[in-house]
Amino acid sequence: LKDIRKGAEVLVRDSGGKSLRFTVTDKETVSKKAFPTERVYGATKGSTLRLVTCDGAFDAQGHPVDNLIVYAELS
Repeated sequence: LKDIRKGAEVLVRDSGGKSLRFTVTDKETVSKKAFPTERVYGATKGSTLRLVTCDGAFDAQGHPVDNLIVYAELS
């Protein structure tokens, strides 16, 4: 996900086999301590997709300290 760019397409197949195409609108790396809960999980206009994974450095216990978040909208 770190290499995905704004405008990229993400194809998702639902449980019925239908393919849904989303277009990346934004991407950010944020500290887990400052996770943008409302932006990621809050209400949106239309169908959206949020991809969240670990990113960045690791703390003393070996856990990642950041999240990479990709935002996309149904095309």
